[in-house]
Amino acid sequence: HSTHTTFHSAEQAAAKTKSEKFRERLGMLLIIVVPFCIAVSGAAALTRGAVHWWYPIGAIVTATIANLGTTAGYHRMLTHQSFKAHPAVQYILLILGAVAGMDSPVKWAHDHLHHHSHSDTEHDLHSPHTPRFNGWLLQGLWQWADAHMGWLFCYEPVRVSAKARQITDTAAARFVHKTAKIWLFSGLLLPLCFGWNAFVWFGA
Repeated sequence: HSTHTTFHSAEQAAAKTKSEKFRERLGMLLIIVVPFCIAVSGAAALTRGAVHWWYPIGAIVTATIANLGTTAGYHRMLTHQSFKAHPAVQYILLILGAVAGMDSPVKWAHDHLHHHSHSDTEHDLHSPHTPRFNGWLLQGLWQWADAHMGWLFCYEPVRVSAKARQITDTAAARFVHKTAKIWLFSGLLLPLCFGWNAFVWFGA
């Protein structure tokens, strides 16, 4: 069954080799650092008057639309089942979430449910109360950074829950799970077809 295959592949991620984990962490670092550097260059170009005024406005609009995929699609619709949507809307929202860089909606939903089940305990995937930095200088800052980004570099998948299996057993979730990286790179490369400034403001 396709759903069984989807979750089997997700759970097997824990068995990855050291080199595979290194490549994943390097990719995660690039995903965080490169857009930040591009954003700084875009801001510098804006202050020099090197871009048209509609670039930053367009960036706000496109970012808002893409983030709907995360907030309305991955979070409210899929994970918390807050509303029911037409299948076409499901595809659109989940694809937008993938474009926004959220990766697989199946993994995202599972991680978020796991977070809610173990909030602020040692089993929480991204708790700001992690004991790893106890006694460190600026401990609160390190814990904050770890809860937002650091956990991504030491993340180890856990067994997918029965609830996560149930709520993500939809055609749209399975489709975007398999094609998430295609949508991510499409969202980056399509603006590049219209030039560097379009890539900076609409892609990165």
